[in-house]
Amino acid sequence: MLFYILRDKEGGIYPSPFPFLDKLYNGACSYLYPGCPLEFIKRYLQDINALMPSQNEILREISRGLKKEGSLFPGQVQWLEIDASSSYKEECQKVDLEKKLEASFLSMIEGRLITEGEFPSLAGALGIRAAELPVLLHLAVIKGYGEWRPGLTRTNNSWRCERCGDENCQRWPSYYGEAATCLGCKSIGPVTSLQVIFRSYGKERQGRKKKREEHTQPNQDWQFTPAQSVAAADLLLFINKLTVKEALVWAACGAGKTEITFPVIEQYLQEGKRVLYAAPRQDVVHDIQPRLQRYFNSYKVKIMSGLVQADWTACPLTVATTHQILKFYRAFDLIILDEMDAYPYADNRVLEAGINRAIKNSGKIIYLTATPSDSVLQKVRRWECYLTRLPARFHGYPLPVPEFLKIEPPRLDLGRITYSRSLLAIRDYLQELMFEGQLFVFVPTISMVGKWVEALSSLFKDKKITGSWSSDPERKNNVTNFISGNYDLIVCTSILERGITVPKAQVAVLYADHALYDVRTLVQMAGRVGRTAASPQGRVLFIAGRQSKAIKDAIRWIKDQNELAAQGGFLRDR
Repeated sequence: MLFYILRDKEGGIYPSPFPFLDKLYNGACSYLYPGCPLEFIKRYLQDINALMPSQNEILREISRGLKKEGSLFPGQVQWLEIDASSSYKEECQKVDLEKKLEASFLSMIEGRLITEGEFPSLAGALGIRAAELPVLLHLAVIKGYGEWRPGLTRTNNSWRCERCGDENCQRWPSYYGEAATCLGCKSIGPVTSLQVIFRSYGKERQGRKKKREEHTQPNQDWQFTPAQSVAAADLLLFINKLTVKEALVWAACGAGKTEITFPVIEQYLQEGKRVLYAAPRQDVVHDIQPRLQRYFNSYKVKIMSGLVQADWTACPLTVATTHQILKFYRAFDLIILDEMDAYPYADNRVLEAGINRAIKNSGKIIYLTATPSDSVLQKVRRWECYLTRLPARFHGYPLPVPEFLKIEPPRLDLGRITYSRSLLAIRDYLQELMFEGQLFVFVPTISMVGKWVEALSSLFKDKKITGSWSSDPERKNNVTNFISGNYDLIVCTSILERGITVPKAQVAVLYADHALYDVRTLVQMAGRVGRTAASPQGRVLFIAGRQSKAIKDAIRWIKDQNELAAQGGFLRDR
């Protein structure tokens, strides 16, 4: 999409993709030909020191820039008068008259970052031709509803994406000189330096007039455990009484952390505000959306992930993966981020920045996790983040505390697992666990999965054994069959550390001292045990040649949760 440098009657200059529209609304009288990418124009205009440069100064600077960049433009750079018979006239007047369309359009784009690649999808949702959409977007810019931004900007010798903020960009030659494509957010649609992004201004909604102090306890209609009721009340206190912007819910695995956010969501929706429920993983997003729709059935709950088509409907409640959040700007009054420690959000500065861009200046963020990161715990210690704990599961039984077994699992130097004393010892422990229920056997690397499936299949000939890992083409089938009870044992990497509930599940973590296993991964793997009311107990074995710091910390974290649950009176008498 090309822009032109416009000059108004007062001598002011600014870029526009549609000179005739600016003539109608802003009195622009002339424009510089040819059109150029917005990034190019902004970069070379900023080199002009004069507050109101002359037409000749602008012409010289743009001509110099085209030559410097090695542009292939063959014509003459020149100023032209904006002709009232411009080819844009019919389009612009048509769009200007579509008042009904404009109202619908503004609700769709509020708080959005819209790339050129999304224009056809949005035009289809509006029922207009693709050529009309950029004109409509520019009309929104003229009326103060948003602004045009370059897809990427160049500073010194680097490129930076205006959607995600990443500087990981691929450079390539173009008609206008060097160009670049962002690699940081390419998975949700490419953005290049030759393109533009429309950035809509989100509204700071005042909401309906309510006495917020009335909301200090969750509604009795919510069926909460005592531990959930305390945590839900803490969150209501956070949004209604505290000035701090962020809150952390540190929950036990399987404690029902999602549900305790429902009273907060309910309040925001009743006040006419916008809520985003986000999670790093697609399966979590597709699991939570129908649950939210069931609880808040008077509202449409929109879902955004790479598995569904774009939905431009304006909805008060949106469920999205963390990558999809990069499509928003100052859009939400409340963001709830589930599994903040999970891949790909964990330690991803681009996605973290996306959360902070998507929240309104007056908005609040709630983090949900069983395994908080060091950075968010530091915020808690600095009083920059409010902390609430949810230490007990709904059934009232304590979390199974992992047992450490000092057994060095067989090494794989020869490419296979050989019979040894340690293997036979591990066999005996695994057999004990399988007497109690289905067994997760976690190994740290993909290469180990097949070898351990082979070894365990020879040791337990009467058992049905499978394996799975992140890139396993049969992953979905294998996991589904395991959950359905068609397998007795599954060997897997930590991909199954979250989101899987299997009745009577038992867990063994082999090579538990491996460098890939930090405290959070170990806690999550242990959290597969004891999740159902029918089988609230079970065993977790950390098997390794030494007790690493991560192993010690994981055991301590789980014991601390049980102690907090006992102190709060949340555990049943046994």
